[in-house]
Amino acid sequence: MYEKLKKASLKGAIGVSVVLFIVGGLLIGFFGKGAVYAIKGYDYLDDIMPTDLKDQYVELDLNVCFGGYLKSSEKNTDTGKVTVKSYNYVIQAFDYTEAGDEYEYQDRYMSIKIPPKMMDQLDAITDQTYAYMYGETDTLAEPLHLHGRIRKLPNDEYSYFVKFFTEEGWTTAEVEEETIPYYIDISSSSIGFDKGYHLLFAGAGLACVIFGIFRLVSASGGGYLKKFRKDCELAGYSESVIESDYASAAGFGKKDAVKVGNLCTYFSSGATPRAIPNKNISWAYMHTVTHRTYGIKTGTTYSIMVYAEGQKNPYNISTGNEATTLQILEKYAASFPWIIVGYDKDLEKMFKKDHAQFLNLKYNQVEHTPVYPSMEGFDNPQ
Repeated sequence: MYEKLKKASLKGAIGVSVVLFIVGGLLIGFFGKGAVYAIKGYDYLDDIMPTDLKDQYVELDLNVCFGGYLKSSEKNTDTGKVTVKSYNYVIQAFDYTEAGDEYEYQDRYMSIKIPPKMMDQLDAITDQTYAYMYGETDTLAEPLHLHGRIRKLPNDEYSYFVKFFTEEGWTTAEVEEETIPYYIDISSSSIGFDKGYHLLFAGAGLACVIFGIFRLVSASGGGYLKKFRKDCELAGYSESVIESDYASAAGFGKKDAVKVGNLCTYFSSGATPRAIPNKNISWAYMHTVTHRTYGIKTGTTYSIMVYAEGQKNPYNISTGNEATTLQILEKYAASFPWIIVGYDKDLEKMFKKDHAQFLNLKYNQVEHTPVYPSMEGFDNPQ
């Protein structure tokens, strides 16, 4: 019996663990890199060679900008309202090569994507840049310290980036030689704005993976049987007695997911097998939850609420369908005369307000000895 329960709990744990691994993997995949940078700090843009650019999180002090070339917006098809999502500007980056003990720097150009609220700041830096270039001032703008993520320019955005230079008379070869086809994303993915966000979700992903592993290790070692053993111990039954009762218990539902013996009711709560001493059950009734999507009924979940004396909260036994639920309740009504079967509001009110009177209805009125009605013609719905 225990080996069978152990295998069942392991099977239940595997399903949940797989979901945990998938969710954890996705969270770590999306937020892990940002969390690492949030802990160790950003890479400084000028320290990264253009050939080494990929998807780093970087910081930069921006005081040179050559203007915007792309506005990205979304249109609400219902209202017709257009919302600007971001702007792309051309900024200066540096390339360098070693020349003996020194470095030779070369101006290169790349893109930066900003949220709309930063447009005035980038326009001001642009104006100051051109004023400096035309000799109207001898100083550049005060550096704007930014954080963002390096991303490859998509083909459509890159075409606008190239157009910015060709309209100024550059050849395609010059554009390819002096520009970098990447942009710094300040608008949405920068951990300068959501550092805690990355740490929170990457941590949640790691916790999911660890918990998934813990569930598998615990189930494979029989850890989920602890509550089952405790249930039997508190009921005062030895393992040999429980094994005999389990073996002869009537099975209900798919793969006998619920078994009702003379001594206990056996079921699983997730991956955890449980045993409820029938002698302690005072009330049982069908519980349903109707599921709706946009007001349309999409299904019903069936279970049995079982109240056992000495337990603060009821057991919720999943049954799968209405037929199985009714057969279990019929079994209770026929075999255990001390159990009140069925629900109404007056019973609930008495159970909560005058529990002693509730117990005197049946629980305290009869011996807690099972009766054995004929099971001839009994069908077990799957």
